[in-house]
Amino acid sequence: MFKLLKKTETTRQYSLELSRKAINEAVSEEQMAAQNAQKRVDIDTIASYAFHKVIQKKLQEIQAKEGVTLLNIENVALDEKDEASPDAETVRCTVDTECLPKVPWTGLKDAPHVSIEFKPTDAEIKTIAQDELKQKAGELIDKPSVEKTSFVQVKISCTVDGKSLPAYTAQKAYVDMNKGDFWPEVIKDLEGKKISDSFTTKVKLTDTASPLLRNKEAVFYVTVLGIKAFLPAEKADDNAAKKIGLKSWEDFLKKFKEHVIQTGTKTAQEMEHKAIMSLVSALDFDVPKSIRAERLEHQKTSALKSVAPRKKLSQEELSYVEEAAERESKLVTFVLSYAKEKDISVSSKDIKAVYTPKTPEEREFYEGILLEGKVLESLKTLLKISKKELSFKELQEKISDRA
Repeated sequence: MFKLLKKTETTRQYSLELSRKAINEAVSEEQMAAQNAQKRVDIDTIASYAFHKVIQKKLQEIQAKEGVTLLNIENVALDEKDEASPDAETVRCTVDTECLPKVPWTGLKDAPHVSIEFKPTDAEIKTIAQDELKQKAGELIDKPSVEKTSFVQVKISCTVDGKSLPAYTAQKAYVDMNKGDFWPEVIKDLEGKKISDSFTTKVKLTDTASPLLRNKEAVFYVTVLGIKAFLPAEKADDNAAKKIGLKSWEDFLKKFKEHVIQTGTKTAQEMEHKAIMSLVSALDFDVPKSIRAERLEHQKTSALKSVAPRKKLSQEELSYVEEAAERESKLVTFVLSYAKEKDISVSSKDIKAVYTPKTPEEREFYEGILLEGKVLESLKTLLKISKKELSFKELQEKISDRA
């Protein structure tokens, strides 16, 4: 028997009446399991585990009957009379649990959304493929000093707030001056330098991918180790293709087109995914404490890795971590609740279709990704969708804006 005593959007408090016989049987089972495993476990630990096992079974029955998703037990209080009466046939207790809230997904109905389709033209792909093959089939030649088109090998280190930043420290790193894929200030100071030249450059990290470092000043210490210029192949033809191990230009074009379409489609899908999840973030609903705590721990662990060897986050960094964890916990709560209400699930077959997990953690990771994807597809049926086709150039601009 059970009785609902209190409830909020994310919690439930129940009064449970448990069978003493069921509890004793659970204790016997746990004692037998410990003996078979040749583990020495004290009787109080076994009794506590068995008691919670019976409670969990009762809560599963409540879930099925009440249509609520209970997450975890926060507190168990044994009735004082039953605690003093070990011979009673039943045991009564009060259990506080967390539960998934009902999320207001109907608020997304007819919300405007742009569905992105990546459809590059054959002419676009051919032009880009020609440049790509010329680059791949080209060669490096030595140069006496750094020019705007040089390919430079450097030894580099970096400090932020006087502390070393391993992510930007390397005995050998490569800077492509032509692409400008490094900090502009460092690239500018590299021009005209010769082998063995060293210099220091201060950079304000405005465009860093890590929000924890954004707008901080970094000091780069650079030594030039080697200078080369890249000489592309004169033509994108069969000879150029053979230099990189392919049979012909047509063979390269076919593979390149497949790669471009696959990568572009994936990028467009990620952009669309992010847009829909922004709509979800705007909805108003409570988040269970356990989900918020788990996401916060995940964000803290990731953040500490990015600032290693430091073992503590600054107040500014911690504020960002808390904001990111809040966004994540809201998304996780929505996905789980919506999937439960709509009976959306991920099977072993679904997971094996994309990856064969080697550990329970890997399985949980891919299950979460696939469930989120299924929820996303379901949400699309609610939205007011307009389609937009992107060319290769437009997609590249979108990617640059997002970076």
